[in-house]
Amino acid sequence: MVIASLIRLLKIVALLGFLLPWFAVSCSDKKLIEPRGYEIALGIEIKAHEDFTSQARAPEADGLQLIPVKAEAPGSGDNTITGPSGQPRGWTPPPIVQATAAGAFLLAAISFGVGFFLRGQSFAAVSAGCGFAAAGLAYATVAAIESELRRQISEGTQGADNPFAGLAGSLFRVSYEPGVWVTVCAAAGAGLLATYLLLLNAQAGQAGRAGGPSG
Repeated sequence: MVIASLIRLLKIVALLGFLLPWFAVSCSDKKLIEPRGYEIALGIEIKAHEDFTSQARAPEADGLQLIPVKAEAPGSGDNTITGPSGQPRGWTPPPIVQATAAGAFLLAAISFGVGFFLRGQSFAAVSAGCGFAAAGLAYATVAAIESELRRQISEGTQGADNPFAGLAGSLFRVSYEPGVWVTVCAAAGAGLLATYLLLLNAQAGQAGRAGGPSG
């Protein structure tokens, strides 16, 4: 059936979204970190694109921002964020963030896998439930990341495990990258199509019962 094939295709697209960046932290339009969905789900430490050392910290402006960061030792190649002491730092997804990203991936993968063994209403019901749940968890992941980064940035120099502690420079900004939207939209689209398929199957079942032999 065409609708079932489209649902399976959208599940594949949702899984492919994990191979793309989900969010980015930028300073003066230069991206510092750009984690992919699978890196978040696996809890992999993310190294920055360049080395940065902190300068003096200024008051925060509105929104998710820090102040000037100076690039040091360009081309050194160790690909880390450095703090005031010059020690390398990276960003590791917090447990709650890793859990939601992993949950989204598992739901999408399970829905895709079991979909080959289910038919009719069972296929549609599992696809709808897993699709909506995966989309919700994927979006919750980046929302939790934004909240966590706001907390880290607001802490300033506090916390030895804070990769943004003491950083100073232009504006820091967090942006949602295409990967998360690919996963969210594809998973939600699969859920919507599966819901439509549920309704079609239900109507077909009612029509079949109504048109059956009577008496």
